[in-house]
Amino acid sequence: MVFFSPLQDESDKKKQLMRIAAFGDFDGWGYGPEGVRSWRMEQMLSVAEKNFGSSLLPGGGSKAISKRPLVAKSSLGDKLCPSDDDATRWTGLRPMSPDGLPLVGQVGSVGPAPVFVNTGHGALGWTLSGGTAEVLGELVCKTMKGPETMSDSGVQKKLLELADHLEPSRFRWPEVFRRCVNMYIRGVSN
Repeated sequence: MVFFSPLQDESDKKKQLMRIAAFGDFDGWGYGPEGVRSWRMEQMLSVAEKNFGSSLLPGGGSKAISKRPLVAKSSLGDKLCPSDDDATRWTGLRPMSPDGLPLVGQVGSVGPAPVFVNTGHGALGWTLSGGTAEVLGELVCKTMKGPETMSDSGVQKKLLELADHLEPSRFRWPEVFRRCVNMYIRGVSN
């Protein structure tokens, strides 16, 4: 599946730009411009070419663009579409929990300071982050001020009930970590 959206270059209002995006692939830990596979670039650009014609794409069409080498420091620079790289590439990691629900809550502490996380939203980060931030805010208040200082608000109770389902400790992380160490560091399975 490929998505298209028009973009506006603030430095040149006449310049027509288009964002072409696709869903992620489960194929490694690469991110940034190097994380975009050439076959994925070719697929996205060929769909754009079929939908909008080759005149939309810079010189050479979809196959030529997908095979171009990366322009150093352009894809993650401060420009949206740098002039020296008319087909800017970028990819990012979207961590997701095993059950698909985000991880929201305290995961430990550094000295006396508790450490909280709000992560694992997968492709729904923008969609869920506002709501899980509310949940996390209630957890931080409960932890820092103590449960006895919390009000009896119905909304507050619902948020804390939801927090129980998003608790990071719902997974057996010590067991998972032990197995990872054995498999990847010691070369022992199980």
